[in-house]
Amino acid sequence: MFTKKLMTYIGVITAILSLIGGIWAFESHYATTEEVEKVEVRAKENVEELEIQIAGALQNQQMKSNVQFYQLTYDSLTRKLNELRRQMRKYPEDQDLRQDYQELYEERKRIKNKLDESLRKIQ
Repeated sequence: MFTKKLMTYIGVITAILSLIGGIWAFESHYATTEEVEKVEVRAKENVEELEIQIAGALQNQQMKSNVQFYQLTYDSLTRKLNELRRQMRKYPEDQDLRQDYQELYEERKRIKNKLDESLRKIQ
């Protein structure tokens, strides 16, 4: 009789301990609040780092586009200036041609400065 009661108590205690151990093991599979916060912080840092890299790449691409635009504009203005020079040789007394030439020359000079400035930023 004493042995039966002892075995019953031991069985109940074992069942309770098994139940507690099972719950504890099940709960340990879930992340703790601290672990979740650490993962969130790392994720935010990674996103911020990626945003910085993307912004830098976009800015670099924009600068390259500016250089291409200024180079094409400069080349176009140079061709127009050459054409105006030819016309000025044909019509040396034409003041409108001289004025157009001067305006284009100043515009090309301004574009050249912007081109040089953009090239310096890339390098």
